[in-house]
Amino acid sequence: FGEQLTMSFARSGKAVRCISTCTQWGLLRMHTQRMSLGSRRSVAVNAPSAAANEGTKPTIEIARAMPQQIWEMSNESVVALANFGDPKAIQERLIRIIMKQDKCTWQEAYDITVQMAQDNDRNLPVVHLPYKILIGFAGISALASFPLVFDLETAFLFNRYMVTTEVPKPEDLETWLEVGSWTWGWMEPVLGQASFFLLCMQFGRNQMQNIGMRPVTDQLELKRAQRLSNKYPQYDRNAVMAFSDQIDGLTATILMERRAVRPSTTTK
Repeated sequence: FGEQLTMSFARSGKAVRCISTCTQWGLLRMHTQRMSLGSRRSVAVNAPSAAANEGTKPTIEIARAMPQQIWEMSNESVVALANFGDPKAIQERLIRIIMKQDKCTWQEAYDITVQMAQDNDRNLPVVHLPYKILIGFAGISALASFPLVFDLETAFLFNRYMVTTEVPKPEDLETWLEVGSWTWGWMEPVLGQASFFLLCMQFGRNQMQNIGMRPVTDQLELKRAQRLSNKYPQYDRNAVMAFSDQIDGLTATILMERRAVRPSTTTK
């Protein structure tokens, strides 16, 4: 009798679990159907509004209110663009800082930034001289490498005064490729060593940047920015240094030429 009672309880437990499982699946199915029906209804209801929003276009008033120049933008927009590194926004931010500090007009503050740009570029030709020399040397070397490798007459002259190696037979120098195979014997060490030197220097520069060290050019730019900020201590130091970083040798001239198209209003 005990075994029969146990088996009956087991069967009833399985039945209860089966009924419970079926009930859960049924409720889940009903919930899914309701959600699907609700989503279809919401799509049907929101479809006209979505179509209406899609067809909305700017009006003439909105188009007229759109700022076209950097000085027409709000303070928040100017600061946001300046933080992203936009040169015009950086200059405009400094102009408004000068207006606030000196209580002057926009044009007067703009003239101060022009003077700051000129002061910033005062020693720039001396700083740029080594770079210009290297640029010229690189260009001359690149152009001279072609005749030194492939031109027969140039190869003869260079070999006579600089290399003094044995000259191949005339039948081995009939084409420019044969000339290149002869001159490559002394050109390969020079070009290979120069390429390896530049590769090592570039690798070293990258590692300096990885650990936070400033290369020579960055150090010069930092000193220039600090010198400009020290000359104008009454203005925000970070704004002046950011303005200095965006200045190159032609900026002062460009700014002065653009004064004709800048607004001459008294307020911003």
